Amino acid sequence: MKDHAVLYAGTAVLGGLLITASAFLWMRYGNLLFSDKLLNALAGCFGL
Repeated sequence: MKDHAVLYAGTAVLGGLLITASAFLWMRYGNLLFSDKLLNALAGCFGL
């Protein structure tokens, strides 16, 4: 049970860092990096 808690915590931290980095890059560079094509590819990876 404890191992799963550590795994979930690690995943949450990594996810948070990824979101923070993405938000920072978006604020820094605007929509240049985040084209519709990239967003659609990411959405496809997550099945959205």
